[in-house]
Amino acid sequence: KTVFTSKHDIKMASRQTMYDFLSPEEQKFQEDWAQEKINQMRPCPAGLWWDRIPGGYACTGGHHWMSDELLAKGKGGWYL
Repeated sequence: KTVFTSKHDIKMASRQTMYDFLSPEEQKFQEDWAQEKINQMRPCPAGLWWDRIPGGYACTGGHHWMSDELLAKGKGGWYL
């Protein structure tokens, strides 16, 4: 099951894996959407925020990682 509930979510998810190729303005919108979905799907188990890193996101504690591909699937989860 996915957390994507609208056509907008599906469109944004399809763009997530192309984040590095988006314009700065598009990246801002993508980042806002991604942070919202990350917190819906799978917040950091330690309660920390997620920072953008190359290829995805890492919690501010540095112990958990979520790839753009995983986020684009909309099913939650992260890597240790």
